[in-house]
Amino acid sequence: MYTQFYSLNKKPFQISTDPAFMWFGEKHKEALATLRYGILDNKGFLLLTGDVGTGKTSLINALLQKLGSDVICTTVPDPSLDKLDLFNYISAAFGMDMEFSSKGTFLVHFKNFLLKACKNNKKVLLIIDEAQLLTQEMLEEIRLLSNIEKADTKLINIFFIGQNEFNEILNRPQNRAVRQRMTLNYNLDPPDTGRNKAISATASRSPAPKKNSLTTVLSRKYFYIQAAFPDESTFCAIIPCFPAT
Repeated sequence: MYTQFYSLNKKPFQISTDPAFMWFGEKHKEALATLRYGILDNKGFLLLTGDVGTGKTSLINALLQKLGSDVICTTVPDPSLDKLDLFNYISAAFGMDMEFSSKGTFLVHFKNFLLKACKNNKKVLLIIDEAQLLTQEMLEEIRLLSNIEKADTKLINIFFIGQNEFNEILNRPQNRAVRQRMTLNYNLDPPDTGRNKAISATASRSPAPKKNSLTTVLSRKYFYIQAAFPDESTFCAIIPCFPAT
């Protein structure tokens, strides 16, 4: 009903944000470029952290859309698995079509998978979402996967995405080896006043034919919405929904 009333051609306020409709502030643009470079240049360990609602998931969705077919990627959405469950999930997600009952067997086949990908000029990306949920044991197991490499190149990029407390976990003495392998580390800060004004300006320039347009309403109410939904991408996803005039 509100799509017709406000002359929208797509439904706004979806649970999952659409990367095609995202507004990127300077920090998000910088993060996107930095992380894309890290993946394409085979940097190994990458890290993206930020508080709840700073747009980590939206940024990753946009990043994955920018990667080409030369990148084989999968995401572990829940890293609170035991060791064999994690290995079997990775195997299934990468299409290895095998189920493993031992770590050793998995490592043999996973190495073959990585070597084949490298031979075919493809990069392999493993994304660990909600990394702050990793146990110490599983963090170490994931680190050890990065030991599978050739003399002149890394065979796998491992991308950790987590809330700010994951940085505290990495700073523990027992995680020094993980920290040393972290080649790119980016933290998303909460939106500031400058970005709020930029988004509001974007909203006010969006064409809408009715005087009760949702753009006008939102540009006035943005700071109220921002307080309730700190993820700026949630708001910005509705901006391009207006039909062109």
